[in-house]
Amino acid sequence: MNARVSIRRAVPGDARALAEIHVASWRAAYRGLLSDAVLDAQSVERRAAQWHDWLTHPTTPLHRHHALLREGVPAGFAVTAPTRDDDGDEGVFELAALYLAPDAMGQGFGAMLLGVALGEAAVCGARTVTLWVLDTNTRARRFYERMGFVADGTEKHDARIDGRELRYRLDLA
Repeated sequence: MNARVSIRRAVPGDARALAEIHVASWRAAYRGLLSDAVLDAQSVERRAAQWHDWLTHPTTPLHRHHALLREGVPAGFAVTAPTRDDDGDEGVFELAALYLAPDAMGQGFGAMLLGVALGEAAVCGARTVTLWVLDTNTRARRFYERMGFVADGTEKHDARIDGRELRYRLDLA
């Protein structure tokens, strides 16, 4: 990483900035893939409260929230945790989120952030990492495939966004 970009654990003081990234990246990445109503309903204030809660009270001790900083300012984040899927065992972790500010996309920051997140998941005991991606999000699917993830044939419908998601898997061993 160059001096301008660093990755560290996210802290509660990052909540507002991560919420702004979360909402802006959803609107940029999912416009045309999700309904305008879903995207327009995204709220920085609600996300900031969620982020503050997630960062101060992680669901498990193995949850990791990473912030990518550009010039010391958050420009992306990644979240890993033990899998939420019913068919996973204790060695399966999930990349629950990886988002960049729209102006940080396409510059290699996603790969850097993913590398740190996967390394931390391995330190926490992950042998396999899964993730869920919207089936119509070809940009994200190509990215994860370039990073070594493979669709494992598992699908689900997410009623919150009225979209179909595909599960991808990467064995770390």
